[in-house]
Amino acid sequence: MFKKILVGTDFSEASDEARRVAIELARRLGAELEIVHVEEPLPAYAFAEGALLDLPRLQEEVRTWAERQLEDLARGARASGVSTTTAVLLGVPANTIVEAARTERADLIVLGTHGRTGLERVLLGSVAERVVRNAPCAVLTVRQTPDATQGAKPKAAA
Repeated sequence: MFKKILVGTDFSEASDEARRVAIELARRLGAELEIVHVEEPLPAYAFAEGALLDLPRLQEEVRTWAERQLEDLARGARASGVSTTTAVLLGVPANTIVEAARTERADLIVLGTHGRTGLERVLLGSVAERVVRNAPCAVLTVRQTPDATQGAKPKAAA
């Protein structure tokens, strides 16, 4: 049924829960797992408090950090007996996850949802919602448990 599962992470509590579900599904089904993180591109240069920032260098540092984080996550999945690969991708998160699913021929995308409501959802939108609308395969959204949401803050953009 599901031979290739793609799970997106922004390193938040919600995406951690989705990753745990994806690992368990992959383990039970004998599926391959790909853990992806999407970084949004930064402009070439910007000013911050009067200083010129070299944003391409900063983007590369963030990418290196994300690659290390993904490798740590993959180690845990592999320890569970799941064949796991990782990728740090650059682009608009929802579009990039959909394209990665197409490219990798994923049978299932697993994403965490932060459970935004009201104005926050209208203004910020939902990566998971956009992926559900445009995905080339099935999508499983994993809602963050109420206990995990207290005091939780995303660690990076997805």
